[in-house]
Amino acid sequence: MTQIALSVDSRGLPGGLFGSADLEAFVRAWRQVEDRLQDRTLSPGTVLPVTLDAGRLDFTVLSPQEPVTVGPDTEFGIVSVLERHRVHEAHGCATCARDGRSTYAPFVCGECPEEGHGVCDEHARLLPGGMAATCPAHEPACAACSSPAAARCPGPDCRSRTAWCAAHLQAHSSDPETGYCARCRDRLFPECGISSGCPGVGSVSCEHVEPEGRLCEARRCPRHAWRWQVFGPQQIGLGRCEAHSSTRADRAADVLYQILAACALKGSRLPTAPSLRHAVVKSTGQQVALRDVVTLAQQQPASAPPALRELLRDVVLRTRERWKDQASANEAGERRATEALLAWLTSVGKAEVAAALTVRNYAPAREARPAGEGRDAQEARNAALFVYCDRDLLPPRVRREAADALGFDVVLVR
Repeated sequence: MTQIALSVDSRGLPGGLFGSADLEAFVRAWRQVEDRLQDRTLSPGTVLPVTLDAGRLDFTVLSPQEPVTVGPDTEFGIVSVLERHRVHEAHGCATCARDGRSTYAPFVCGECPEEGHGVCDEHARLLPGGMAATCPAHEPACAACSSPAAARCPGPDCRSRTAWCAAHLQAHSSDPETGYCARCRDRLFPECGISSGCPGVGSVSCEHVEPEGRLCEARRCPRHAWRWQVFGPQQIGLGRCEAHSSTRADRAADVLYQILAACALKGSRLPTAPSLRHAVVKSTGQQVALRDVVTLAQQQPASAPPALRELLRDVVLRTRERWKDQASANEAGERRATEALLAWLTSVGKAEVAAALTVRNYAPAREARPAGEGRDAQEARNAALFVYCDRDLLPPRVRREAADALGFDVVLVR
C-alpha cells in the first residue's frame, strides 16, 4: 500500500476549509480529483488544484520523497492545512468591517464613543509627536484653526494630546524635527530677556524673592545669568538676573530670607547650615556663628506674606533637626580647635595672646572637588578658626606657625 502525504492551502476558499462543519462538498470534489489521479506519477512538490463552488483549494505533495505512481491501493492523507488568518470581532478594524473585510486592528481610536473601534495599520491616523491613533472619521484637526492637523505638540501643556496644523507649529533651532505650539515652545525655549536682544534660550529663571512673596522669574540664558552658590561648590546655585545679581546685605536675616524663601517657592531642598553661614558671611562681610545662623533661619520674617510664612514654616520644620545636628558638630570642632590653639600659644610663651583673643567662628575642612567637575578642580580647604585679637599680638608669622603646628588655619577678623 502506498501512502501520499498532502498539505492543503485553503486561503483561496472564503471562510477556510474548516469554516463550516459541512465538509461534504470538499469530500465530493476530492474524490473527483482522486479518480483523475489514477496511474499518474506524483513527485514531492506537485500542486494539485481543486475547484469548489465557493473557491479553490491547492493540494501539495509532501511525501514520499521519490516519485510514486497512483494506483488502486494508494492512500492519501492530509497532514497540514494552511488557512487565512482569522480575526476575532473584538480585534477587527471597524472601518474594514464596513467594507466586508476582516482585518486585525492593533490600534484603538480614542474618539469613537462605542465599542468595537479598532483601527488597522491602513486606516490608523498617527501624527508625529504622539502615539494616539484615530480612525479616519475622527482624524484630528488643528486646535487653533480646524485645518487638518500635522502633528501633536509634545510640550508641557499639550502633552501630546493636542494636535496642530503646520501653520501653528513652531520648532526650535536645536530641535527642528519636533513641532510645538506657541505656548509650549515659550515654556520650553523661552527667550533671553536681556535688553540687548540675545537670541539664546532663557533656561535660567531669576529666583530673587520679590516683596509680594513671588519669584522674579526673569528669564536669562546661561551667558547672561548669575548664580548664587548657596548650596555649596558642587551644586548649581539660585538663578539671578542682572537686576538682582548683587547679594550684598546689611542683615543676616535678609540673606537667609532670600535663600530659604526661594527654595520654598521652587520646592527644592534647603541648604545645609554651613552653606547658609557661608552665604551670610559672603553677603554681609560679618562673621556669624553657625548656631546663630540656625536660630535666625527658624524665625519667620514679619514682612513676608502670610502664605509664604506658612510655607517657610513647613519647610524649615522638616530641616531644623538636621541644622541643629550640624551646628552641634560645628561647635564641637570649634571647642577642639580653640583648646588646641590656646594650648599651643601657652606652650610657645604667648599666654598673654591666649588670654586676649576671642573666638568668632569656626569652619570645618572642605574636601577638594574632583578634577573634571566644573571649570577647574577646586583645592581642598583646611579647617579655619576665626579669632579677634590685636593684630600686633597675633601677626601673620605667628598665625602661620600655628597653622603648621595645629593643622587648621587661624584667621584674624575685625
